[in-house]
Amino acid sequence: MATAALPPAPSSSLFRTRLRGAGLAIVGLVVAGLAVRQSLSFSVNSPPVVSPHASAVSTPAVQRESGVGALGRLEPGWKIFKISPSSGAEGSRVTHLQIREGELIEKEAVMAILDTYPKRQASVAEAKAQVAICQARLKLVEAGPKPSEVAAQAALIAKHTATVQHAQTTLNRSRKLREANTGSAEDYEFRFMELQTSQSLLDQARNTLVAMETIRPDDIAVATAELQKAEASLARANAELDAAQIVAPISGRVLKIHAREGERVGDQGLAELGDTNHMQAVAEVYERDAARVKLGQRAIVKVQSLAEELTGEVVQVGWMVGRQEVFDNDPIRDTDARVVEVRILLDGPSSARVAGLSYARIEVSINTGEVR
Repeated sequence: MATAALPPAPSSSLFRTRLRGAGLAIVGLVVAGLAVRQSLSFSVNSPPVVSPHASAVSTPAVQRESGVGALGRLEPGWKIFKISPSSGAEGSRVTHLQIREGELIEKEAVMAILDTYPKRQASVAEAKAQVAICQARLKLVEAGPKPSEVAAQAALIAKHTATVQHAQTTLNRSRKLREANTGSAEDYEFRFMELQTSQSLLDQARNTLVAMETIRPDDIAVATAELQKAEASLARANAELDAAQIVAPISGRVLKIHAREGERVGDQGLAELGDTNHMQAVAEVYERDAARVKLGQRAIVKVQSLAEELTGEVVQVGWMVGRQEVFDNDPIRDTDARVVEVRILLDGPSSARVAGLSYARIEVSINTGEVR
């Protein structure tokens, strides 16, 4: 029986070409499916992309209707003071620390005494003594001689006057004897020299009395200059004594102590001091939004550790543009943004609530449509 003829088998090259085309088609379908799945997943689960140059208003956490949002920090008063020794202090080792962290101190209160204080105290005492000496010397020059000194000099003048008179009488007698050829020339010459010597001593005593009674302007000028020099030395000694102790420049609260007794004051200073009775929020407003912020506008401040919102008023808009220092957790946020610092004075209750949270990170919303 005859068998049906089978179709001829395809050549091997044609078979490989068809197989390769089918494989590429399958791979294309798989890649397209994965791309669609990834697109759908991104659109559902991923947050919207924010432009790196978007302003703080676009931050959902701080966005308020008709307002400007920003991140920032809390500060006491107008700033935190870093207290350090005066530049004139030779030593900076603390010997007596007179403050505690958290306590309130008044302006000009002594916070610490340094190791050079005893030496400076001695210098002040020495300078005061020198001033007293110069003051007494000036008074003596201005007052002239003592009455007892004048009386003694007058008595000396009277004595020399009597001596001169006696010498004159003796000389006159010697002259008459010589004229009568009964006296010697040697005796006459001796009596003459005796009169001259007595007269010289009398003139000297009279000149001394005149000098004693005369107050010369030059003497007063010299004594005055010496007194001024002594007073300048005393002022320098007092300044060095002041530099040997650290005083509070303002009334405020001691926030942090960096140097204890026996330690040297380093780059961080002795302590940090701030006016926590008037807390402020420092908002870093993006440069593009700074023109919308005005003095007197109301603001709402949110601190992460507090449930309630704080309130305050804009009291200062900065005059300089700087780099942003406070950032959120968005990894694609611009970290080189340019901002303007805006200070917000917190209301009394809000200020008291955050008195112990200096430098805390905050979120601020400024109502640009409300001005007091």
